[in-house]
Amino acid sequence: MNLGGRLLEARTHRGMTQERLAEIVETSQAVISALENRDSKATELLFKLADALKVNPRWLLTNEGDSWLDSDQRAESPAEEMWARYQQASNAARQAIDILLSEESLRQAMRSPRAAR
Repeated sequence: MNLGGRLLEARTHRGMTQERLAEIVETSQAVISALENRDSKATELLFKLADALKVNPRWLLTNEGDSWLDSDQRAESPAEEMWARYQQASNAARQAIDILLSEESLRQAMRSPRAAR
């Protein structure tokens, strides 16, 4: 089962509507719907992008923290550490991370010049 399926299952198990869940996590119902209706690989892709660009994944996602990795630091270490922590996290924590990543991706897409067309 993908993220969307697990999110739908957890939400319906808790008897929540998409609107209520969106209210709780301070987003829109449309974001919840989008998450439930597509397979999100955003988390894995974020770490791969950060590794390829040799940037801090936190900075890439949030614009917080140092952007460039130190030249004497192994390029993969911050991303590998974050990926390892993600893999060790509970299902609920991974779902929350995936939601945040997907929500940020949607925000960025909506702000892009192509979205304005």
